[in-house]
Amino acid sequence: MLLNLAMRRAAKLYPDNTATIFHHERRSCRNLMPGFMRWLLALIEMGLKPGDKAAIYILNSPHFLEVTYACFEAGIVIVPLNTRLAAEEPVFIINDAECSAFITDDILQPLASAFKPGIKGVRHYISVNGAGEFIDYEQTLAKFAGHRTELSEVANGSDEVLAGLFYTSGTTGMPKGVMLSHRNLWMNAPHTIAARPAEPKQVFLYAAPMFYLRHFPPSSM
Repeated sequence: MLLNLAMRRAAKLYPDNTATIFHHERRSCRNLMPGFMRWLLALIEMGLKPGDKAAIYILNSPHFLEVTYACFEAGIVIVPLNTRLAAEEPVFIINDAECSAFITDDILQPLASAFKPGIKGVRHYISVNGAGEFIDYEQTLAKFAGHRTELSEVANGSDEVLAGLFYTSGTTGMPKGVMLSHRNLWMNAPHTIAARPAEPKQVFLYAAPMFYLRHFPPSSM
């Protein structure tokens, strides 16, 4: 696989480069790794296995990056949800994709709680500042703060392994899940470089929603 290498490569070769700037908090590639690693451990501890699906219902933030790259490393298929959908639409997508985990943030959790009764098959509900039936995001990661582990060898798998299910808008019918492999998504990088070569210390203003396929995978690395 390919996408899971991006985080590791950035932390190894450019540890002090800026990875994210969010609400005036600047994090380097090195500083982004611990959250990514704890999420990887958390997903494995929850019993999620390669090929399982995880619905990501998160506004733009470093949390989106941590969860996404941990899924890539663990071989879990991401299902990014459009945060502007009406309540019944994410329910259809989550059920259609047969997601095992649902991860959201504190801003969207009230909406998620409202449509949660219609969801089937999800075993783990996680939220930033989670309450009720949602496990707290930071508490989940804190359990693994002192753990050390070698990154999995999932990277040796095929580039054609399914990386994500991206659902269409459904303008002429019900939304359909577009199956994209690691190689499919990775090709965005050389296409971008061909059009605009990378520059030292380059910083991107990420204004588009991170769930949006055209801008995927997140280019913060």
